[in-house]
Amino acid sequence: MKKPAEGRIIINEAGRGLWPILAEIFGQSFDEPWPLASIKNLMAPTGCWALIAEFANDEILYPCGFALARAVGEEAELLSMGVIPEFRRRGVASSIMRALASQALHRGARAIFLEVGVDNFPAKHLYRMSGYVEVGRRENYYRRANRELVDALVMKVVL
Repeated sequence: MKKPAEGRIIINEAGRGLWPILAEIFGQSFDEPWPLASIKNLMAPTGCWALIAEFANDEILYPCGFALARAVGEEAELLSMGVIPEFRRRGVASSIMRALASQALHRGARAIFLEVGVDNFPAKHLYRMSGYVEVGRRENYYRRANRELVDALVMKVVL
């Protein structure tokens, strides 16, 4: 898909009917995509929600990003987030992060946690710019497509 040159970013909560689109976005955003069944299982517990980002241009909506999250008590967790490569570096991810914080507050959370691979420099930069700080590390947490194990940083922002 050729990305539109101009437009605006719209973030909405993604109900069950949009989960197949989230799975498609996930598949375009990561080396190892999750099937729709995995998203359904992840979103099944109480307190889980999904966001979809769309790039609006000339009355056409281009689904381009997503976030999966959950809130339990005063803590929320960003479970996964992705943006289709053609729409990166256009403010989509930062728009998702703002909407995530707003939704988490609305659901009673006072902090959001996430994990990110130590080798994911763009994501770490985004999270730091969004106010997250490192609070821990999980050794050999992620397995990359090449089977290499990578540590995860645990990050947190207070809302």
